[in-house]
Amino acid sequence: MPFDAMAARQRRAWTLEEDRQLIEAVQIEGLKTHRPLNWCNISRKVPNRSNKDCRKRWMSTHAGAETKITKGAWSEAEDDQLRAAVQVVGPRYESCNLAIPA
Repeated sequence: MPFDAMAARQRRAWTLEEDRQLIEAVQIEGLKTHRPLNWCNISRKVPNRSNKDCRKRWMSTHAGAETKITKGAWSEAEDDQLRAAVQVVGPRYESCNLAIPA
């Protein structure tokens, strides 16, 4: 009988407890390092959720609340800020990101 990956795992809504565990795990992981978050480590602290589940939930629900992500076209002022940052630090995302005010 062939293995059906889609049938192996059912989708289910996130509970408040899982959200609490995710937030706590991200805060702990974020304090340990200034590198990108290690979603495998984070998922170990949220039972029955994969690293992909945790990353997608964080990016779609929680990260926007902290970082105030705005989607859509850039304003002329934002374009000007990016151009100025590239002039100063070169085409390096991390450096440009730090040079642009939030």
